[in-house]
Amino acid sequence: MIRGLHGLFYSSEPEAMRAFLRDKVRLPHTDVGEGWLIFDLPEGDVGVHPVDDSGQPSPGTHDVSFYCDDIEGTVTDLKSRGVQFKGPVQDHGYGFVTYFTMPGGVDVQLYEPKYQKSSRPASAGARNEVWNLRSGRSWRRMRDVFAASCGRFGMRLVQFSIQGNHVHLIVEADCHESLSRGMQGLCVRIAKALNSMMQRENHTHHFGESGVDPYSSAALLGEERELVLALPHGWLLRAGWRRSKRLPSTAMRVVQFGAAT
Repeated sequence: MIRGLHGLFYSSEPEAMRAFLRDKVRLPHTDVGEGWLIFDLPEGDVGVHPVDDSGQPSPGTHDVSFYCDDIEGTVTDLKSRGVQFKGPVQDHGYGFVTYFTMPGGVDVQLYEPKYQKSSRPASAGARNEVWNLRSGRSWRRMRDVFAASCGRFGMRLVQFSIQGNHVHLIVEADCHESLSRGMQGLCVRIAKALNSMMQRENHTHHFGESGVDPYSSAALLGEERELVLALPHGWLLRAGWRRSKRLPSTAMRVVQFGAAT
């Protein structure tokens, strides 16, 4: 079963380009040996584009682009780290587009898409210094955060499961911007709540529960469930997932929290 997409850039300066992706673009990576860095991305998608009437680009051509939620902010951030852009941001119909140059003369597209991808699982991971999330006091703070964030910015939390060092969420958003703003706001609230807890209490670890997970949305009942969770608007989360007896496999968004400012 296919579980990912692997892309390659061919560069006359491969070491410099790997360092560029690591230090300037700041992509998470794994050194698989002899300086070969494999970079990870929190999301990915694949599209199919027709060739034009002149046969360009040539059939069989592959193309790699980066996308973001805020093109102007991302460009400003990359420029502050020395990334050189080839021109201003332009509206190409499918999104707001620009290009930057990487070592070895490799130009790559960066764009903010206009199209929308609806419901998706999300996973928020805690840093190593954050205490175990599966405890009563962590649960109470997380529950309050979910309730305070419910429906903000057009993003709706439909289901969740709290693990020892990360949280699985099923969210629904009105648009790409709503998803980005909603997740950012939620993670900031989580970070502040956990930081506040860790500054004034000792901690212990709690494992080994069975049956209904007490640190998941399945444990919520009645008014508490209505307070914390939102009802989905889209067909996929209202009824569509039941047809296959499981939730759909779609893109995953990973966000770290644990150091709020």
